[in-house]
Amino acid sequence: MNKIITYFVIFIGALYLIWSIILPFNQGPDEYHRYDVANFIYTYKEFPVAGDNRLYYGGYGVTYATNLSLPYLVGSLLMILFNSIFGLENVYLVHRLVSVMSGVASVYLVYKMGKLLKWEKSYLYFFVSFFALVPQFSFINSYVNLDAFTVCMIVLIMYLVLLGEQAQWKGIKYFILLGFAISCLLLSYLNGYVILPAIVVYLLISGVPEKRTFIKKACVTLGIVLILAGPFFVRNIILYDELFGMNTNAELSEQLAIDELKPSNRPTPFNLNLTLGEMLFDKGWIETSFNSFWAAFGAMNIWLSDKHYSIISTLTLISFIGVLLKIPAIYEKKSILEILKKYRFIVMQILIIFLTICLSVYYSYFSDYQAQGRYLYPAYFSFLYLFTLGIKEIINSKYRNIVYLILVIYMLYLNLYSLYKLIFIPFYS
Repeated sequence: MNKIITYFVIFIGALYLIWSIILPFNQGPDEYHRYDVANFIYTYKEFPVAGDNRLYYGGYGVTYATNLSLPYLVGSLLMILFNSIFGLENVYLVHRLVSVMSGVASVYLVYKMGKLLKWEKSYLYFFVSFFALVPQFSFINSYVNLDAFTVCMIVLIMYLVLLGEQAQWKGIKYFILLGFAISCLLLSYLNGYVILPAIVVYLLISGVPEKRTFIKKACVTLGIVLILAGPFFVRNIILYDELFGMNTNAELSEQLAIDELKPSNRPTPFNLNLTLGEMLFDKGWIETSFNSFWAAFGAMNIWLSDKHYSIISTLTLISFIGVLLKIPAIYEKKSILEILKKYRFIVMQILIIFLTICLSVYYSYFSDYQAQGRYLYPAYFSFLYLFTLGIKEIINSKYRNIVYLILVIYMLYLNLYSLYKLIFIPFYS
């Protein structure tokens, strides 16, 4: 790793750590709920079971104990370790280190992936910097959640697949590493599963050498997943008669939630007989999800000024035009299969974006209206890749570097402005 990236990763780690220290507890969406699972393990030295009256259920009457996710387990172990050594009081800060470390790892893996894909140097530095400095990404890497870890696992899985492909899948180490990475992903955020069908499509398009040998080696990956992640799902089946505990949470919510938040009374767009179009446009799902993808803090109650969202929207439109302008050059009188194979990495990103949006829309429409950009973060890398690619395509090569620099400085400004002006001053002055 060269010195520039080394210093940048250190800077980003310090930035995310400062975010995590300054952000008051429970000023991230559902942080108390999520921390409650790790705190239960930390306090009672046992795994929680949904329905236990020692857990916190809140107004929705639900608990994240039904999905015993890996970040909560790691966080609880860190809390036990740090408390035994230092005797800390605010142990929630220790758990936040899981998100901080996930964010730093994501940034480093993006750099490694760009090197593997042989991105030109200026674009590589631009993408890594832009990826790291989006205010919402810094925010997500600063409190107890599953989003930061999920982004990291998605980037890691993509990187390992590219590594394996480059090595023509020789040897077994790539399959072993993928087994560990996929196991970690399965024990994180359900939305993150979108990477799995996207990877399958990518492999089908690219093709693999010696298919029978590849399938045999892939069974090693499957075996590792069954050994590492399988027991957690078996536990859910034994305890709740289901894999993910969603029905159990729905039953708890119906029993424990305040009246207006019970599933039977919840005013979802579907229950209100709104059309999908009315939810997306009239109710403002698209606008709110888009804006909060870039910057929305606290419990979705702290926002940038409208002018910044307007600037970002304009940049997104420009980048979209840039992507469209690239389409005619794609065809080059080649067959569809040749085009898909050549641009399979872009196809994978588009598929991840599509599946992620579909899941978020479905959840908002049928289950609980939540126009939150963090639900789109399984596609964080994918969206920013197309965003920056579009900028690259539409800007004349003579001016690209200066545009890259301006955009990175702008994101850094928004990041520091959000941390100081929107969080530090209101909570500490």
